[in-house]
Amino acid sequence: METMTAIVTADFRSSRHTIEEVRKPSLAGRLYRWARRAAADRNLRDQLAHMDDAMLRDIGIAPDEFYRVRARERFTPRAWRAAHGA
Repeated sequence: METMTAIVTADFRSSRHTIEEVRKPSLAGRLYRWARRAAADRNLRDQLAHMDDAMLRDIGIAPDEFYRVRARERFTPRAWRAAHGA
């Protein structure tokens, strides 16, 4: 069951008021998107796990983190965190 929310907007240039209905995603839609994101995340970890050591070094993964990639762990490499100021 979808929930409807009404949004009233005002355009002050033409003094028109409009009402738009915004649909909130259903539970099934949210679960489907969550499952798709999870599958894409697994695919990415599988692709990284199959890369050779030189390719992993090229994308910024330190040699002591290779075991985490091979184990298909979900993590952010130190070099990436440092580059983004986290």
